[in-house]
Amino acid sequence: MNQNEILRQPETEQDNSWGAVQQNRGRRKVSYGLHYTIMILAILLIVVIQGVPLIQGLLMSLKDFHPGRGLLSSPWAGLRNYADLFTNHEFLKAMGLTLGMNVEYLLLSSVIVFGAALAISGISSARVKEWIVSLLVLPFFIPTAVLAILALNVWDSASHSSVLDALANPGSFTLTVLLLRLVQYGGIPLLVALIAISARQSAIRQDMPHGSVSYWTSTVAPAARAVAATTVLQLAYLLSSNPELIFVLASPLMERAHGGIDFFIIIEGVVGVDFSLSSAAWIIRFILQLLLMVAVYFLIRGLLVKDLFPQPEDGVGRTFGGSRLAGVIVASTGVASVLAILYLMYLRPHLSALPGEMTVGNALPLPSFATYLFGAMLLSVLTAMIAAVLAYPLTVKRLHGGMLYRLALIFALCASGGISIHQYYAFQQLGLINTMIPILITGLNPVAAAFVLKSLFNSRYAPLKKQAELEGRGELETFFTLFIPKTWKSIIALSVLQFVSVWNTVLPSWLYSSRPIYWSPVGNMLMFQQAWTGGSPFIYLLSGIVALPPLILFFIFRKWLVRSVLSKGLVKS
Repeated sequence: MNQNEILRQPETEQDNSWGAVQQNRGRRKVSYGLHYTIMILAILLIVVIQGVPLIQGLLMSLKDFHPGRGLLSSPWAGLRNYADLFTNHEFLKAMGLTLGMNVEYLLLSSVIVFGAALAISGISSARVKEWIVSLLVLPFFIPTAVLAILALNVWDSASHSSVLDALANPGSFTLTVLLLRLVQYGGIPLLVALIAISARQSAIRQDMPHGSVSYWTSTVAPAARAVAATTVLQLAYLLSSNPELIFVLASPLMERAHGGIDFFIIIEGVVGVDFSLSSAAWIIRFILQLLLMVAVYFLIRGLLVKDLFPQPEDGVGRTFGGSRLAGVIVASTGVASVLAILYLMYLRPHLSALPGEMTVGNALPLPSFATYLFGAMLLSVLTAMIAAVLAYPLTVKRLHGGMLYRLALIFALCASGGISIHQYYAFQQLGLINTMIPILITGLNPVAAAFVLKSLFNSRYAPLKKQAELEGRGELETFFTLFIPKTWKSIIALSVLQFVSVWNTVLPSWLYSSRPIYWSPVGNMLMFQQAWTGGSPFIYLLSGIVALPPLILFFIFRKWLVRSVLSKGLVKS
């Protein structure tokens, strides 16, 4: 029985065929020993890396923690810290800001992405649309802090009033944050919506090659369902804020006024040295986030998976219907915004005289740049390897214990989100502060990549894996002769995303090290920018340098990222 025969069979017939072959071969049972070994080791690793710090955080939140006395010797406080939180105006305000900002972003981005998808789908050329979407996805690879710095400097140059005074207004601040988030992340749901439209219209061509179909059925409906699916997916991160964006945009006096829950956790733990209150806030956020993530997982898995992973999966294809003029106008507006960002970083600095007394090496020390570059590259390789191993058991349907394994991975994904003071305490107890190790451990995120790999493999090659089982090929053989050969491009693309994630972040390197050699290049640039008074062109030059490594990787692996991983993974949305 070959792959095409299995693909043409309905699911029930495939199962019956599977049972018949088992009977014909002496009722041989498929062994899943390797899968269970991976599952057990992964759960044990999750318990050690995520579970132990989480338990410490829970204990810390239930005690009146004093760093000098240690966790076990600190007096018991019970639920007092939690009671204090729900009467703490700053905590309630931070939760409200986070929820309000995220809901506003989801509403704004859904409307704009839906309208943009309908307009751009009017451009019939698949190649033109792919390049348009690629450029609109490009800001995802630029550090958040860099986009914020560019926005501040442009605003400051174009306005006669102080930009910090303008951003002190809650309305101006919220609008700026929403627009920057839309520029950075809006390209991904737009990509998913265009793929859904292309897949739907491709199916229509096959079913009715000479028939006519309404614009609603061919374009509006698939776009609406895809945008709704990506919006639901982002609900899993409803309680996550963007502290780095707030740090750059808000003046020190306004950080509390504009900060979300992540900022509250950092301020209370690091600045206020109230580890117990900070841990209690993190535990509350973790529980709510975990419930949201599990609910979204089952909702996507049960109802919306076809809208996120449509067939065929060949990227943004040729489409029909709609207004080509509207598509050109909308696409030109988005592309012009991205080109303006690239202009500021790579052309604008060379059109003005740069300060002769200041060099790039002063602002971005080469040893620090090289150290962080090597660490990010090492981490990206480790993540790709671990993700491939974690994804392999997920490729088996109806594997006993499989749901427990998936929930454990979701737990790990949720527990790794954001900065926690109890994790800092755990690294401090191990003597790892002021080293690169905490930055690498907290940046390691193979779980999301594992889910993406599993989805990409199962959507195309699940019949081949079933056929390998029918033929009696071993698990290890199938892993190296089927799974890895079919997913190696996606594995490399996911390692690129891991590199980008670590390279573009700032706060972990600041929190876990007081030594600038371990700071991220973006962090070094931010420190320099706060003290620099010599004008914008030099800041634009530094922005272009720190954004260059992820942008180079994006252009090298653009096809693999845009055609499969980003359109399926929706990673850092």
